[in-house]
Amino acid sequence: MATQGSALAQLEATTMEHYNAPVNPAHSLPAAERVVSRVRIIRKPVPLPVQRFMDRMSAPKGQRLRDKLARDLHSVPDYTSLPQDKQRGVDELHDALAWHNPATGHPYLKAGLTFAEGRHILVQTYKEIGSIRADYPQDVRHALNDFVTGLQKDLDDAAKRAGFYDQYSRTQADLRDSIMKGMRA
Repeated sequence: MATQGSALAQLEATTMEHYNAPVNPAHSLPAAERVVSRVRIIRKPVPLPVQRFMDRMSAPKGQRLRDKLARDLHSVPDYTSLPQDKQRGVDELHDALAWHNPATGHPYLKAGLTFAEGRHILVQTYKEIGSIRADYPQDVRHALNDFVTGLQKDLDDAAKRAGFYDQYSRTQADLRDSIMKGMRA
């Protein structure tokens, strides 16, 4: 049996090997929309992984692109949360993306979720659920759990469509087994 570190490395290698496999968010998008809708009603911030996921559901432009860059690069809720020096860095990237060939556009500017992005957002969401503040109501926590379940299913479906599900599921099982073994020790 693999150690937890080697099992995690194998899962990351599998993810990077199939980085650009497209993910159809059929199961995760409705749950993410529920999270966003509910937290806006109760005037709480949208959890960062859900914001990052929603950034990928449409092609961002202008301020939305700056917010996406700020979230991805600095893990902050939006561009205005950054100090000026970091805002300048985001502005430089924003301008560089704007100068990309307008006919084809940069992949970062297009709507859609890749397999690696989905896995990264999934791991971030696990961490968010583990540290979510008690001031979020139970229905928001349930919606976050539904988002995780949906994203896991969407990633499984993407792996099946791209032909690497056996490899992906095996690396996930190895990681789960190594974690369980560590918990029993």
